[in-house]
Amino acid sequence: MSTMNPTKFAAFKGAIPLDGDTMFDPKWFVLSFSLGAFGLILNYDLQLGIAAGTLLGLAGLLYLWMWLRFAPGPDEPKSERGAMVERFQLLARNRRKARQKELSAQSRSETP
Repeated sequence: MSTMNPTKFAAFKGAIPLDGDTMFDPKWFVLSFSLGAFGLILNYDLQLGIAAGTLLGLAGLLYLWMWLRFAPGPDEPKSERGAMVERFQLLARNRRKARQKELSAQSRSETP
């Protein structure tokens, strides 16, 4: 008997997006933490806050440049993982169909 939690594998059932476009993506945590730290530094000292804001802006520009530079084209899959998951789902669907055809052919040949 299995004691697995049914929500444990929700990602495999399509309930959770696999491409990382959720609010629980780590980049949002890092971004909110850095903005909070920037606000605290700016509140403590204006010049230090301006320096921290400049570094944060440069990091943002670097992220934007990397995102634009390495983003997949419109005809490419959004991620390699997503393409592999789609292929796996297609193969599993084809195997199920083949198995159902095989079982229905066997049941038809067994009936007199």
